[in-house]
Amino acid sequence: MATYLDNLKARRAAIATELADLDPTKSGGKADNSGSGGGTRHTAYRLSLYTELESLDARITQAELDPDLGGEGPFEIASEVE
Repeated sequence: MATYLDNLKARRAAIATELADLDPTKSGGKADNSGSGGGTRHTAYRLSLYTELESLDARITQAELDPDLGGEGPFEIASEVE
């Protein structure tokens, strides 16, 4: 069964793929238009994906430090000086 951390990483990968696939023929890749029907806000959609990506990165960083959420817990860096 997938952990909370696994699910966050899967969603991040899905968003990254969606952003990479944007082109002028898809929602988010087109220019905004403001027709009589209220218009389509492609730029807002694309920006919402970036905002979600940023939020996911923060949650993933936090979850990686919490073993209860699927992370490995805090870590310690040791170095030797010669």
